[in-house]
Amino acid sequence: MPEQQRRIPRRIAQTVINSLKGGVVPRIGLPYITVGRTAEIKALLHDVDIVADGGASFRFIVGRYGSGKSFLLQSLRNYVMDRGFVVVDADLSPNRRLHGTAGQGLATYRELVANLATKTKPEGGALVLVLDRWISSVQQQTAQETGLDPSDPAFTQAVDKKIGETIGSLDELVHGFDFAQLLENIIVRVSPMTRRRNRRYSSGSAANTSGRPMPRTSSASPSSSPTTIGTIT
Repeated sequence: MPEQQRRIPRRIAQTVINSLKGGVVPRIGLPYITVGRTAEIKALLHDVDIVADGGASFRFIVGRYGSGKSFLLQSLRNYVMDRGFVVVDADLSPNRRLHGTAGQGLATYRELVANLATKTKPEGGALVLVLDRWISSVQQQTAQETGLDPSDPAFTQAVDKKIGETIGSLDELVHGFDFAQLLENIIVRVSPMTRRRNRRYSSGSAANTSGRPMPRTSSASPSSSPTTIGTIT
């Protein structure tokens, strides 16, 4: 029986062609053009299974210039997004390193956050989307547990408390307090968007937003599992 042909969506096909014309690895659509990498991808996906089970894994991809390191890593990135992971990646350079005295580490962190991607937002910039979905899930959980109406001020307070418990649990981690404060500031900005959307499509969940920093005290966390891919160029 002849192998079934896969049709490439027009938008993805155009993105792939434009990237290849420019001599760069496409950020989406790689599974359609990947050939001869079955063994490597299988080994890397085994690491992903470990992460999905709550473990951790770390690998170096070593090869000569032009041997396909970036292509392999971007292929893995596409595979794990299809599995529901949140993915961050960055290219290291003299100005973006793991540490440095001139802000190189901060530049790397910014690059990672800017490239944060999900299956529905594969080209990066998905931080707000991830937080928005998490806040919505907290709101739905709160509505089920309390039976409160989303228009009730007590509902907003209950959502704030549940979010605060989760953020507060980060304090125990290295630099957790600073990260928790940053996360609170982002959530304060994301929450109004969630509220406006839920008012339009209200079905039992409402948005938080008091416009105040969230209380601190430990519970639900975002559902997606993150994995980090770094490419050294």
